[in-house]
Amino acid sequence: MPISKETPMNEVLVREDFSAANELALVSAQRGSAVRAVAQQLGYQLPMDHIDPDLIQRDIAANLLRTVEACLEVGRGIRVLKEACEHGYFVSLLDGLGIDRHVAARFMQAAVKFSNVPISAHLTKAIGTRSKLLEMIVLDDEQIEELALTGHTGELDLDDVATMSVKELRAAVRKERAETDKQKNQVTRLTTVNTELHEEARLVKRLKPNEALAQIKAEAGVVLDESLGMVRGRLRQALVA
Repeated sequence: MPISKETPMNEVLVREDFSAANELALVSAQRGSAVRAVAQQLGYQLPMDHIDPDLIQRDIAANLLRTVEACLEVGRGIRVLKEACEHGYFVSLLDGLGIDRHVAARFMQAAVKFSNVPISAHLTKAIGTRSKLLEMIVLDDEQIEELALTGHTGELDLDDVATMSVKELRAAVRKERAETDKQKNQVTRLTTVNTELHEEARLVKRLKPNEALAQIKAEAGVVLDESLGMVRGRLRQALVA
């Protein structure tokens, strides 16, 4: 009887290979879903509807040569590229594009910020350059939306944006953002005070008249003691002098 020369199948190795293949397929499917979700969220059109990082990189390279609209598309592409890459591969693709990782971060920030507002042709024309676009991300979403819809926000006018240098625009948008933050802080403080007053009124209403009067007298006594202490302290300093 002839001896079989076939190598017996190692069932353990086959099962391990099969399990590894399944795990790889699952990871790939999960990454694909995440990439498509980010692309849909940002309004980015995947090149040929593929999630291959190399294809996305080439699409970004093409958009780098175009206008502000294309710069926003670059930002969307970089964000989707980041989602499509395995750990450590993203930076090497950025290097291949000649994009510093900090610049890439600002591109992504601009893409996310401007994806939240309707972009008008007047807005993108006024911004004009990539440098100005990256300065505009200092503004919050409401300010950018107001610029797109009305042509101005605060003292910043879209027609002025078109004629400003990058340095002038940087100063103007930071001034507007600072003013907005100041107004928000004032509103927050007023809201806090209003809440505290309502809480005091609610507590007083819950107290019986005698208890409410006693509490008010006690609080008035504390204020009086503090005031007298300040007056006496200053009088003593005056007498010493």
